[in-house]
Amino acid sequence: MDVISSLWALIREPFFTYSVTASFGNATVEYIDEHLLDDMRDANHGSPVGLLTLVSGFFGGIMISLAILVYASTFDSMAMLAVTESLRNQAIVAGALEALWIIPYLHATNRVGALKAAPLFQAIPIFSFFFGYFFFKEVFELTHIIACAVIIAGGLLLNMNKETFKIDIKTMWQMLLASATIAFVYSFFNEIAKESNFMATLFWMGIGMTGMSVVIWIVRKPYRQEFNAFLQSPRKKIVALQLANEGINALSVAAAAYAVWRAPNPMVATALNAFHPVFLLIIGWVMGKNGSAKHSDAFESGEGIKTGISILLIVIGTSLLAL
Repeated sequence: MDVISSLWALIREPFFTYSVTASFGNATVEYIDEHLLDDMRDANHGSPVGLLTLVSGFFGGIMISLAILVYASTFDSMAMLAVTESLRNQAIVAGALEALWIIPYLHATNRVGALKAAPLFQAIPIFSFFFGYFFFKEVFELTHIIACAVIIAGGLLLNMNKETFKIDIKTMWQMLLASATIAFVYSFFNEIAKESNFMATLFWMGIGMTGMSVVIWIVRKPYRQEFNAFLQSPRKKIVALQLANEGINALSVAAAAYAVWRAPNPMVATALNAFHPVFLLIIGWVMGKNGSAKHSDAFESGEGIKTGISILLIVIGTSLLAL
């Protein structure tokens, strides 16, 4: 009964709703990313990783606009600019890292697809756990260690070839790098936001994201060429889909950041992101049923059972970690 009561209390928390909303938004964005990568590659644009990296990074400007719009009175009183230099710099660094983690993620998705790459984001709560322990002296118990192991096992099983039992090591390391970066950002975002305020932190993170995107545009010639070539001959369908994608992504980032801010510690909020494979599974199944051969293959008898067991493991681990 104590476990059930704890789970019910968790579900009733505002940060739970925002975390789940962010998870659904993330799953939707990941499938749109997959579609855009396939579509641009088929249109002989080469690898569109650079283009999507810059577009997603520049959406930091949307975050800034959102912060100003929602919190206009605070901005007018210069409260956003009045935070300490240390907190402002930390928020800018966090925003810059937000613009960087998408690079390994897009490379992994471009190679193996969303359903194979994105579930490895479940390493986020694992890294949050360790960051919380080493940097913020958070207490951990044996249950937390078991939960981390179960989540990792589920993620690895989901990405394992059922015939050869091998895992794409390159994809794994790319997604682990992306997950570690996200966990680092969330861990420190929690501390920064509590020291200042949520909207001020979001504002300065937006500055960091936009600034890092400019740096990437300058130093990465292939990315710059992809971005500039697309601007010269944009396809209306891709532009519309990308705009919708960035809108969903902006809301997801804001929801996730708010959940981290409201949660008792960042580990709990980021652990709830592990529910997003459920949404990946549902969306992929719907797409498969509606004629997508690429996604229907993932739900063949043997593969479908493996996928179901993997998702179950992840949810069980998440529940244990979030208690």
